[in-house]
Amino acid sequence: VQTTEKANLWYHEPAVHPAMLTHRNPKRVAIVGGGDGGAAHQVIAHPSVEECVMVELDEEVITSSRKELPFIHQGALDDSRVKIEIRNALRYFDDKQEHFDVVILDLTDPVGTAEELYREPFYQSICSAMTKEGVLATHIGAISQFFDYIPPAFQALQNVFTGAHPYLHHVPDYGCIMGFVLCTKEESSLPETSEIDRRLAVRGLKDELSLITAETYEAIFALPPVYERFLQ
Repeated sequence: VQTTEKANLWYHEPAVHPAMLTHRNPKRVAIVGGGDGGAAHQVIAHPSVEECVMVELDEEVITSSRKELPFIHQGALDDSRVKIEIRNALRYFDDKQEHFDVVILDLTDPVGTAEELYREPFYQSICSAMTKEGVLATHIGAISQFFDYIPPAFQALQNVFTGAHPYLHHVPDYGCIMGFVLCTKEESSLPETSEIDRRLAVRGLKDELSLITAETYEAIFALPPVYERFLQ
């Protein structure tokens, strides 16, 4: 199972909005993967967004999602702000120096052919493509299942980005607690709850989201010690 209409928000909201809300004024956003359009739908809900590039490997995912998953993408796949690039993302960021304010990695699990997307060289290319205040959000897999993959992925993020803030969210579609990481290019603390509340209000999202509020934004970064030890 990759996604369901009923529960897709339990993945897409925590995958997208913490990063978007952390940035004070996101204009240029990149999504790697995300062929169902759910992440793009969440991104363009922020009115400051002028460009949202989706780098998707499989064009058939886009074609099928346009037809079969309108409840998830809500027309985002045909929004004028969303630019779809059908290509391998490994080399996409190499010539995009300091361009993107936010990058969202909406990937398959960190196994097999996707492993390269969870390693330091790819993260470094993304970091170079991010603006000074750039923010990255990525999942690093089901924290109760990928014991061999998650700690190295988290370490790679720590090696590349100045700030690496892990967070957790339950995803019913996957029957697990998913591990996510929010990374900042420069050293900075996460915004205060009052500032997140203000940004939600200014962006017209305060009563629109199902899971992310100023309070839940703060709460998801509070990791139990057992998970902190596991990541290290």
